[in-house]
Amino acid sequence: MDQEDKTLASNNLEALLINLLDDNDFQALSDMEERFNIFDALGTRRQELRHSDFLSYILDPGRPHGLGDKLLRDFLLEVTEDAETVIPDVFHGVPLRLDPLNDTQVYREYMHIDILLRMPGKWLVLIENKIGASEHGGQLTKYETQIETHLDNLPALLIYLTPSGSPASQPDWIPVSYTLVHRLVKKWAIASSTPNDVKNALSNYADYLEGHVLEDSKVAELCRSIYKRHKQAIDILNEHIPTPKDFYLDLAQKVMNLLEKENRIVLDSKYRKVNRFYDPRLKKLLPEIDESASWTRSGKGILFEWEIGAGHLRLDLVIGPVSETDRKRIFQYLESSEYQAQLTGQVEGLKIVSRIGKRWAHYTQTPIIAFEQIYEDIELEDTRELVNTLKAKVETILEAHYSVLSEVLSDDPALHSESP
Repeated sequence: MDQEDKTLASNNLEALLINLLDDNDFQALSDMEERFNIFDALGTRRQELRHSDFLSYILDPGRPHGLGDKLLRDFLLEVTEDAETVIPDVFHGVPLRLDPLNDTQVYREYMHIDILLRMPGKWLVLIENKIGASEHGGQLTKYETQIETHLDNLPALLIYLTPSGSPASQPDWIPVSYTLVHRLVKKWAIASSTPNDVKNALSNYADYLEGHVLEDSKVAELCRSIYKRHKQAIDILNEHIPTPKDFYLDLAQKVMNLLEKENRIVLDSKYRKVNRFYDPRLKKLLPEIDESASWTRSGKGILFEWEIGAGHLRLDLVIGPVSETDRKRIFQYLESSEYQAQLTGQVEGLKIVSRIGKRWAHYTQTPIIAFEQIYEDIELEDTRELVNTLKAKVETILEAHYSVLSEVLSDDPALHSESP
């Protein structure tokens, strides 16, 4: 592509983006996102635990929200009214409308159940809350067994709550959509009997559900309309959205740069966009790589390296292509239970992986940050605090490994590097 074509393509892209930014629906969507919402401030987006915390609070008649048992009663009536599965008699018609529910006990994560409602001696309600995740490990069947065994086998209403009302894997679980929750929250947010501070909280939560959880909402409708008119511009933007891997690798490189400025590490060649490195205190002790190898520019045979783990970014200590003699001697020391206990005791989550037969042995592996945090971290305007947190983890790893490697390598003069 010559310069004229590049200029034309750039101008076309700019025009596409300007049209998108000037679109009335896009501006309306931006205005909605810019309104303050306490649930946005708390980072609740698609976090099941926080949604379950709030739901269990407003469903609990004993909490000081001023709703008593009214919202709980509405919730149970709506769930049972539309249920297509067989439900226990205690949840039918008149009893549910007339019996007081103020004695209902509400538990979070009891026997790993998201929300458990218990009317002593009468009934149970189990709520499995799924936002952005799916069932795993036969958990619904396990919950059914647990209530039969540990909760007096009381009549139970089983609710499977998801954004769209997706069916559960087990037939006795009633699929319920967050649309129902949204409708009830809005109802009590405007009720004259609801205290003003609770009205604000409920209104915030209703807006939050509409913006980030419900699949059939004004926000979803706006998004579909905008995409239909500006597909090309949005597709271009999507191509440049950072993946969790890219986002955290960029932060890892910032950590590397900070530690290098403080002379805490020596940077080596890059791998996965981030520099490998070693502790300068070990410079004269680290073995050299084999003469036939070309692993890194420093020639050092033991380096730290950033890796992509299963759902997380991790930092590994890698023993590279050193001579076979050096390798066996190093592992002879590192296989000591004393050294391994020293490492695992000082660094949370560190795992020892001894694979002597390979030219590259990832001897220790330490998870640094989980990719699932991306939904909160990607929205940070300033990542300095996050970078400092990661930096502190790396410093802990450096110190733990230094205390071990300085002993291991010093014990065998044949492993010492002669380079200055």
